[in-house]
Amino acid sequence: MNAVAQGGLYQDLEWLQHVKRVCSSCSPLELSLNAPISIGDSVIGLGVRSQHLSELHSRLVRAVSPSPELIARYFELDSYLPHLTLGQTGWGMNGSELIEMQALARTELTPFRNIRRVIMNDFLTEFEQRIREGFVADLEAILEEVAHEKVYVCAVGTDSDFVTLFLAVNTEQSLARHIADMTSEGLCDDAETELYYKWGISEFQYGEHSHFNHISRFLYAEDNVYQYKDEMVKIIAKVVNETKDDLFTKYNQTKEDITFFVSMTDDELLRN
Repeated sequence: MNAVAQGGLYQDLEWLQHVKRVCSSCSPLELSLNAPISIGDSVIGLGVRSQHLSELHSRLVRAVSPSPELIARYFELDSYLPHLTLGQTGWGMNGSELIEMQALARTELTPFRNIRRVIMNDFLTEFEQRIREGFVADLEAILEEVAHEKVYVCAVGTDSDFVTLFLAVNTEQSLARHIADMTSEGLCDDAETELYYKWGISEFQYGEHSHFNHISRFLYAEDNVYQYKDEMVKIIAKVVNETKDDLFTKYNQTKEDITFFVSMTDDELLRN
């Protein structure tokens, strides 16, 4: 995988120790291979999607400190295009052979899609493990807190990027108290507003989210989590469905009387 900073690699090898320090501090990288691409008229390769690979490249360039001329010559920093080289004229191939190789790669190298799927499956497997542990732990803590009240709703909230996750729960008693408070302040005077207080996740009164903060940090470290959102919602639904009824009865609740849903919070992207 091409992540090297080619400019500035002089024969005196002074740069080598800088590169070693960068590499020794680098964590394992996750990436996916995409469709074949051409880089100018001299290189054919598979495109690579990986924010972390680009970050590594930038660190290597800074460590070697090439001149602006060398950066431009070797297509580094802003011009850097992560790829897995398949062929190039420097290996003795001509332009026609590169074009033929690119066409063949589109039909013959379909496993690059499978590689991306494996990475996705690894991410979703870990997400399921984390959401299963976090949901059950947080839910039980909340149910213990409200054991004397009647839970009617439990929601998982997220933002438009599907990175931040939190758990929110409301009870019939907390809803009645909230509506009474809002009415006394002149902020609830019709059925539509009452409906908002009943189902608007930002109005729910319970939820500590300690385990979900841990899940959010895991999601934040992944590139473009939004692409997995449909599978993530299915996993959340699966975890809810598989949560045993005993957990609810233990705290004087009935699972079938509780409405569960996933909600996107109102942020700038959703308004646009």
